[in-house]
Amino acid sequence: MKRSVGSFALVLVLGFCARAGAQTADEPSSAPTVGDPGHWAVSLERAFGFDYVKETQSVGGVDQQTGSATSFSLFSNPLSPVVTAFSFPRAGVDVFVAPGLSLGTSLAVFHGSQSITPTGGTETSESFTGVVVTPRIGYVAHLAPSISFWPRAGISIIYVSSSASTSGGVDISQTSDLIAGTVEAPLVFTVAPRVAFTFGPTFDISFSGARSQTPAGSGTTTIDEKVMEIGAQAGLVVTL
Repeated sequence: MKRSVGSFALVLVLGFCARAGAQTADEPSSAPTVGDPGHWAVSLERAFGFDYVKETQSVGGVDQQTGSATSFSLFSNPLSPVVTAFSFPRAGVDVFVAPGLSLGTSLAVFHGSQSITPTGGTETSESFTGVVVTPRIGYVAHLAPSISFWPRAGISIIYVSSSASTSGGVDISQTSDLIAGTVEAPLVFTVAPRVAFTFGPTFDISFSGARSQTPAGSGTTTIDEKVMEIGAQAGLVVTL
């Protein structure tokens, strides 16, 4: 079964939460909130929630395979027949360059592996490692003293390297490159000075993607990929 290390984001954000929790009692009136100009927001994003993903693979413009899945995940990519990099938790950093206006990026680094041995058969081992970088722009609208709306839009750049081998000596390696548009529209609920939870819809759709497969001793085959993912995701944000 796949075991994925979603992101270093959880440790990063929890450290800032510990710092925020140690603030003095008189800080709430002066503590910055999401959207205040000149401040930074450090986030754990897509930590848990629901996802629907559809993936289409084609060669020479002819569709070869289409898969879809609906799943729920907690601090990891969901275990489903269709696995995409959009589902992994990520760390985000944004700076508010003007009242409500944010510029930033998010980053996910992940790794997973599995080993399967059918009864009386040969063992098959697979592993993958990848990275997702999403530069973005956003705007915070304050709806209430402790509730804000923070829509963001950006471009996701994804690279994944994977390999598979069997004890019988069959090996294959592949790489995937994907560029996609990403839109997120979370509500931000302030629960303590500097600390807030986020929850809202996410939408990712690729406009360029390819997977290159190279079996041992053979030539490389390129497969075009199209991915669309819709979700409702939760996270945590700390304002510095």
